[in-house]
Amino acid sequence: METVLITGGTGNIGKELSNLLLSRGYCVAVLTRKKNIQDSRIKHFHWDVKNKTIEKGAFEHVTTIVHLAGANIGEKRWSEKRKNEIYNSRVLSVKFLLEYIKEHGIKINHIISASAIGYYGAMNSELIYAEDNCQGHDFLAKTCFDLETATLNFNHIGVQTTILRIGVVLSLSGGLMKKTMKYARKHINPTLGSGSQYINWIHIEDLCRIFVHTIEQSIYGVYNAVATEKNKNVDFTQSVSRILQKPNLSPSIPSFFLKIVFGEMASILLYGSRVSNNKIKKTDYTFKFDQLDSALKNLLIK
Repeated sequence: METVLITGGTGNIGKELSNLLLSRGYCVAVLTRKKNIQDSRIKHFHWDVKNKTIEKGAFEHVTTIVHLAGANIGEKRWSEKRKNEIYNSRVLSVKFLLEYIKEHGIKINHIISASAIGYYGAMNSELIYAEDNCQGHDFLAKTCFDLETATLNFNHIGVQTTILRIGVVLSLSGGLMKKTMKYARKHINPTLGSGSQYINWIHIEDLCRIFVHTIEQSIYGVYNAVATEKNKNVDFTQSVSRILQKPNLSPSIPSFFLKIVFGEMASILLYGSRVSNNKIKKTDYTFKFDQLDSALKNLLIK
């Protein structure tokens, strides 16, 4: 039976993707830094990128690798140490995978790497970014570019590659939505800065379905993974408050204050341009949640 190996598989997306793959008859294995995880459905294997070790048996029957590993970009202020963690956890880990697979003569068919729309750079622009647009010049753009370059090197050993540039993932298990809901239910749901920056989002169910779609339809190349509707930060805030029926009583947070509190990391809160998903839709993928209100209602109304 076909096995999919997921790096970073114990995270929010990894858990959801694992469940979907299992429901579709795949075997799932996970590379994790944690030890002794007990789950009868999934095989967990320890790996250590720094010391370049992977537990024996991790690649048994594996045909596809999904590379999700990476430190959370919004969890901590971006000190130089934290930026190194964000970069190394993504780029060095995929480089190590390639090195290990070559060294041990492991045969796989396909690697799918999770990049981000941060590839295009943090800016407010009228341009709608497509996959052939150039990368930006800030920290996240460089991280995404180097991650994608390292992933594409798998082509040199005959492994097909897919890169998904992912937007803000809507899920109550982590990320933006979890943090937003903590305060929005208490009527605290402020607009950030001018509120005119776009949030390119995707429901976690659609994201996981896209991963499976690329596996089952043998889809290779670079694709943006975002919903079709383009929403500004102020629209997102208003939608959450309306669906929760919790009037927003908090004022906007000025840009200068966010920059003081978060430093360089404030860029991911204050800037955002529209991103196109036309390319992935042309592969016959149909979004289940393509409008913000329907995505939020699915998550918030039970």
